[in-house]
Amino acid sequence: MELNNIKRKDRIIHLMKGQGMIPNYLLNSGISFGVLYHPVVVDRELLIDENVLTTHVYVEGITGSGKTSLVYVVQDGIFIKKLEDPNATGSMYIDPLTNGANGLITRVLHAAKEKGLRATDLDYFHYMKFADDVPLGYKADHIPGLNLLYYEPGDDLQELIDSTMSIIDTAIPTSPGGAVRMEKFLKNTFGLLLLDNRLRSEEGDLQHTILDAAKAIKSKAFRRAILERIEPLGLDAKPFIDFWAEYEETDIKPETLDAIETRLNIFAVSPVLRRVFGQASMIPLTKWLDEGHIVYVDLGRLSETAKKLISCSLTERCYRAGKNKRKNKNLYILMIDEVAQAQVPCIPDITMDGRQFGLGLFPLNQYHTQLNDKIRVALLNNTGTQCFGKLSGSVAKEASNASGNRFSAAQLEAMPTSVFGLVTQVKMNGEMVKMNTMLKSPPPYIYTKQGKIADYKNELEMRQARIDAFVAIKPLIERDFQSVAEIDAQIKASFGMVDESKLDGDGIAMMQQEARIAEHENVQSFDMIEAAKSAGLSVVPDFN
Repeated sequence: MELNNIKRKDRIIHLMKGQGMIPNYLLNSGISFGVLYHPVVVDRELLIDENVLTTHVYVEGITGSGKTSLVYVVQDGIFIKKLEDPNATGSMYIDPLTNGANGLITRVLHAAKEKGLRATDLDYFHYMKFADDVPLGYKADHIPGLNLLYYEPGDDLQELIDSTMSIIDTAIPTSPGGAVRMEKFLKNTFGLLLLDNRLRSEEGDLQHTILDAAKAIKSKAFRRAILERIEPLGLDAKPFIDFWAEYEETDIKPETLDAIETRLNIFAVSPVLRRVFGQASMIPLTKWLDEGHIVYVDLGRLSETAKKLISCSLTERCYRAGKNKRKNKNLYILMIDEVAQAQVPCIPDITMDGRQFGLGLFPLNQYHTQLNDKIRVALLNNTGTQCFGKLSGSVAKEASNASGNRFSAAQLEAMPTSVFGLVTQVKMNGEMVKMNTMLKSPPPYIYTKQGKIADYKNELEMRQARIDAFVAIKPLIERDFQSVAEIDAQIKASFGMVDESKLDGDGIAMMQQEARIAEHENVQSFDMIEAAKSAGLSVVPDFN
């Protein structure tokens, strides 16, 4: 043996726990999650079958772990398939910020351009944005409508009432002491308005919104008119007629009324929430799910309460539309980034029965310890695919346990950026079995208008690419949603606009908070500052 012929290596190639080769017949069809992370094998794409994705996906990793890169590769795969096949999988991506959804626009436009298509050719693509973005020159003058009390034929009344209460409870929690009595009044108010909306939907009239709830409680004349309208509905109306009969001759206790008004006031006081939830219409979610539309939801520049209300409303609506109204069971992916910010009570229900109607949940989060017990258990134990990125401390240990010890805690703590431990399901010998490997997703590039990858180190180029994306997508937003002028006129006609000069203490606090956000973070609205100033409110920044 000639020792001189032995080549020296800088390091010994070895496999980490959970890392290994993947046979060519596995993970070879479906939606791409990236490539195999392996010291020898390169560019082996990992695809997960759409049938497996109906059993849901959970992604966990700290800030900077590369979750956005995983979002981009999955959404790229969905959109490219849609370009090739109109019946391909659809998805909704809810982004609590702006950069993720905005960056995806650039990739959509780039992929469409390569097929000779413009943004306006994409009938199945929608971008929902609710607030102005001053740094990126975006003015939110067309806003989606999310009427919490919107009634469609076939809707279950009690389910709608419970869903509305669930959304409000999640986003606007109340003190336990007054919750029971308040909930009783709110549920009977929502039921009253929803029954009238059933009649209005049949007659083609504009439907009530959450803005009418306080009026229905305070105004006997308004309430009586609705009670008379719904009386012919017989047994459906009787519980609400009986409940409100108790309060026809006596006034509701002031403390109860104050508590209810305080809770509902946010919908009237916040211009964004007033326009989103005060519209009589509702986006056609059932149609979008059935036809596999692609929807990016941009919650950037909103208050935390607004983000929760919108996220919860969309998730609840997707769940109910999928369960009760879908005409097909084709996979539809509901991707929720930073799911801890919107812990919708129906999430465990989706993990249990979403597969039956093709709704695949795909939440992303930093730490499972941020989640409440029910949602944490559902996402760690009732999802068919899990991706664990870089984690730390006790969370890494718990994630290791959740993976069935396929990846060690130390390994998760040292995980490189955009590398994930993958646990999923594959069919072997006719049965579904769990398998694991490691994947790497490509960097989350965004594209310039000219079609080149923007230099992430060049702040001006990145910003211009994002501005151009909004300019290109604006015609689609105007196509899909009502203008602010139309929305305000409709609300004024049916409800009456808020007079900022007559706001109570809570209303003033809300206006001051949103005005501070607008002026000192350049985020909320071009006209918010002037509205606050005209009402005589201080917009001094709060640095505490």
